[in-house]
Amino acid sequence: MNILLVHCRYRIAGGEDEVAAGDRRLLEKMGHTVHTLYRSNEELDGMGAIGRLRSTLGYVYSASAGKEYVKLIRERSIDAVWVHNTLWMIGGAIYEAAAECGVPVIQTVHNYRMLCPCGTMYRNGKICRECLYKGLHKAIMHRCYRGSGILSLVLTLAMMRQRRSGIYRDMRFVCLTDLQKKMLLEADIGIRDDRVYIKHNHCETPMRWIPYDERKNCFVYAGRLAENKGIRELLEAWRRLEKEVYINRPENCPQLVICGDGELADYVAGYIRKNELNYVNYVGKIQRDRLAGILSEARALIYPTKWLEGQPMAIVEAYSVGTPVIASDLGNAGAMVDEGRTGKHIAPDDMIGSLVDIIQSADVCSCYDETAMRKKAELYSTDSAVKAIEAILEGLPAKRQGVNRS
Repeated sequence: MNILLVHCRYRIAGGEDEVAAGDRRLLEKMGHTVHTLYRSNEELDGMGAIGRLRSTLGYVYSASAGKEYVKLIRERSIDAVWVHNTLWMIGGAIYEAAAECGVPVIQTVHNYRMLCPCGTMYRNGKICRECLYKGLHKAIMHRCYRGSGILSLVLTLAMMRQRRSGIYRDMRFVCLTDLQKKMLLEADIGIRDDRVYIKHNHCETPMRWIPYDERKNCFVYAGRLAENKGIRELLEAWRRLEKEVYINRPENCPQLVICGDGELADYVAGYIRKNELNYVNYVGKIQRDRLAGILSEARALIYPTKWLEGQPMAIVEAYSVGTPVIASDLGNAGAMVDEGRTGKHIAPDDMIGSLVDIIQSADVCSCYDETAMRKKAELYSTDSAVKAIEAILEGLPAKRQGVNRS
């Protein structure tokens, strides 16, 4: 099958970029021919004000981009278009181009952008469902996307155009979790239950599992350094551990290794310096194989997120090397942890205190059940992903006579 994989990379690489790349490798290993439509939001940095404005408005719809996509699909005899992310440089024209060519579309649902213009359903430090229950105009009122009324308006218009066009009726959707599927269907935006699939993120980094009693006295955070990831709370928890809990026995204080990049990178480095934290090591953005090595030696991954999440690759990677996860008891991250067997839950309403209690408790090691951990690793394995992809592709309709929906 000739598949066009569509993805717009973010300025700061994250889990979605990794999943898109992993899906491409799997599809090719399965014998499919994968063509790519890749763009990057870094392209915006080299544009002038007019160029950025044109690209931003083009996210809603661009006739010129639509013609290019139609040409690409027809010239390469594409059988299916598999979309990951279209924000900002690809836009909604790809869906209408595929419809015009009679080619089925698969959309991987990484976040909540089909329900919330911001994509996170998170505002002012808490989960927000106003767009879901009160209307998309709430995003414009609150300037949800990066505090910009204009950008929030553009994203809202794009969502409204796609919903009103009826393209969702013919698309297949790949959700990462049951929670995502439930929310999509409850939104009543024209998506059919029998066209929504579950395909978990997967990890391709097989490593030898280090016995838990041979691991270092360290914990790992891996992910974007952003406010909604709970990084501020994590740092404050470690300050309390180092400066209060273990003040008289510093040799027992566990190490925290922070891996990642993002808008709070300077804050993280500055906080460590200001508070003279000797047991926090900020290593920045690192390669996946190095991260796997660090995770394999750790007592647990800590994931103190404050939003619903998609399906964090950091958690998938931790399970792949047999490392338990300490995650917020919230949304998809919380659902990935079996309390007391594959990790522990952080109380979302007292994140700092909960983290301190978990880390210093004597039973933190008791959350390790190897049988349960092996089942988690299998759930997020390459073999499981291949089976899910096979089911998705088998359920696709054949190419049909193109329909011009412009």
